[in-house]
Amino acid sequence: MIYIIISLIIIIIVLLCKLNKSKIKGHIGEIKIRLLLLKLNPLKYKIINDVLLKKRTGYTTQIDHVVISRYGIFVIETKNYKGWVYGNKNDEKWIQSFRTSQYKFYSPIKQNEAHIDALKYLLKRRINFRSIIVFSDEAVLKNKIYNVVNNKELLKTIKKYNKPVLSRKEVRHMYKTIKKSDIKSNKARRSHVKRVKKIS
Repeated sequence: MIYIIISLIIIIIVLLCKLNKSKIKGHIGEIKIRLLLLKLNPLKYKIINDVLLKKRTGYTTQIDHVVISRYGIFVIETKNYKGWVYGNKNDEKWIQSFRTSQYKFYSPIKQNEAHIDALKYLLKRRINFRSIIVFSDEAVLKNKIYNVVNNKELLKTIKKYNKPVLSRKEVRHMYKTIKKSDIKSNKARRSHVKRVKKIS
């Protein structure tokens, strides 16, 4: 009897892992980026992870990472993908390609534009946003696009912006505003995930 119970538990765990494979992969990718961002000087860069904000439409948008500094507001979208990745700035859909299969996914550039628009609406600011798309180091980016990089290039990409464009007071204000506006409600977050699944 004990063996049957253990077998059932193993089967359930395997099924849950398969069902949530993409979700787990996404979380792993975000954790890797969180660890990388911790290497930034905390006196110069303020980091907020997994931000859920209201858009001007009333709907919500989820931002993987926001880094605020005197050098700009970095809005980071992470994609923990493998394989060859094809996509251009104006493409609606990008392609993840393997030897025997291909998958289309929504442009991460356009996805991040929606995130930036929500931040512009919240902060009442139009400029100094830096969009960065980060793919796992296992992805081969076949099109060279500005600020679309692999994990290993993230910190270098952030640090290439070294001219102050914001005051320390502005940095503190924006950090507090985003933190205060970040929706922490589990119900709201579940509702956001459900809506995204419907339209994707």
